[in-house]
Amino acid sequence: LQSAVAVLLHRMGAGDDVPLGTPATSRTDEVLHDAVGMFLNTLVLRTDLGGTPGFGDVVERARAFAATAYANADLPFDRVVEALNPPRAAGRNPLFQVMVSHQRRPELGGGMFGAQAAADDAVARTAARFDLEFEFVERPGEDGIEAAIRFSADRFDAATARGLGDRL
Repeated sequence: LQSAVAVLLHRMGAGDDVPLGTPATSRTDEVLHDAVGMFLNTLVLRTDLGGTPGFGDVVERARAFAATAYANADLPFDRVVEALNPPRAAGRNPLFQVMVSHQRRPELGGGMFGAQAAADDAVARTAARFDLEFEFVERPGEDGIEAAIRFSADRFDAATARGLGDRL
């Protein structure tokens, strides 16, 4: 999915080096195993599209870079930004403008939290935190992957976002 989004953006003029943000769970420290709450970090997944690679080559390049990024997922995003010290602009992420997330969601039962989780899952999230957000969701026992695209209204309009979804 990362490769597909990167190729789409590349073909739309994003260049040969496409950085995508992705959320990563961050519970590798044993101290956190019994803690309650969400522990997320943001990773930057770069995709090298230089040299007209085939899609299989793009996937392999993306996989190699992602393996390195996930191996260092405990490093806080803020420290990465601090070390790289890129130019900053108010209201803009300094390392990427497109977020890609992929979830495998289990079936939601009616247990203690199941009904509320199902209700929360149905709530539309309309505000984009980045220029573009591609969200992919797999559900066990169902064919295919659900996809949603959110966009910054300052950068895109609904027709353009719909066109990106069609192209993807």
